[in-house]
Amino acid sequence: MTIFNQAETCNRFARSFFVLLVFITALGITTTGHAQETFQTRIQSVSQKAKNASTATQYSELITECDNLLKEKSASPSHRNYLNKLNAWALDKRGVTRTELAEQFLKANSSQQAEVISGQAMDDFNRSISQDPKRWQTHMHRGTLLAEKEKFQAAAKDFTAVIELNPESAAASFNRAEMRYQESQFALAEEDYSRAIQLDDEDLQALSGRGHCRLAQNQLDAALQDYDHVVKKLPNDAWALANRADVYLAMHDWQAARNDLRNAIDKQTNGEFCRRLGWLLATCSEESICDGQQALTLAKKAIAIGGESQANLDTLAAAYAAAGDFDRARDVHSRVIAMNHLQDPQTSVKQTAYENNERYQEAFDR
Repeated sequence: MTIFNQAETCNRFARSFFVLLVFITALGITTTGHAQETFQTRIQSVSQKAKNASTATQYSELITECDNLLKEKSASPSHRNYLNKLNAWALDKRGVTRTELAEQFLKANSSQQAEVISGQAMDDFNRSISQDPKRWQTHMHRGTLLAEKEKFQAAAKDFTAVIELNPESAAASFNRAEMRYQESQFALAEEDYSRAIQLDDEDLQALSGRGHCRLAQNQLDAALQDYDHVVKKLPNDAWALANRADVYLAMHDWQAARNDLRNAIDKQTNGEFCRRLGWLLATCSEESICDGQQALTLAKKAIAIGGESQANLDTLAAAYAAAGDFDRARDVHSRVIAMNHLQDPQTSVKQTAYENNERYQEAFDR
């Protein structure tokens, strides 16, 4: 499944702090005197620079100027409130810029440099939130970065903060659902996906995510309803078809599962789709579905695409058995046993079947 959704951005809020400029005269700048006028002029200058800032260097300069102004004794509580919000905005923007730069280094296989810059981005987000705890955009960005680092519980806390500060954020509900799904909190994740769908009924990722949760909880009819809706909206999406096939397998509707997996392969030549269909054709208890030769073709194709993984070799062994070549089934399965990283509880059952010149039959129960 798709682990993270960036469907909603914070761009429309990026300059929200500028509305404070309308009230610059209400910041308490009513006293006379050259020093006060100079301070007001400096604030206006910083605000103008913020309007034009777009690079990490410009944000850094802005942060430094805000820090210097905050040290001034002449800064009133209203001044400090404004400067803290402006500084939080600049820190957030620099953090986002650094995150994007880290991604570029990662794509260039400079993982060490990417990690350093990513850490700097995290520092920016942390400081931004410390200066303006109610800035929900920064919570969203920090949560995103934490999620990428697979710190799912910490990320979920940030997305919770976004939901509390900005209840209309469909992305925050979706993102927290993704985090909870990763932690196998399926009931809570389902609630979050449902909330995201209520806020944005066109969010098909949320609908698929809710289907995953319902399938994990064995709510098969409800899961099928979600997946059906996605397939109707995205009839050419191979993963939508493959997801629905999982529900059909759990329902033991072998024909429907086979059709969806075949259609998925037609839409996208994917090794995992080939493996799933090959496994069904090799191990299905219903003889009319079983097709050893086709299963063998699909298993070999899965290996050609995805390599000799344990799952692919397991499928190849089952396919050889379904095709009646038990010597090769035993040989390949011995390789599976040697690399049994997944500690498959059915290993001995499969081995016994192949030794008795029988094909292995999968229950497909969840």
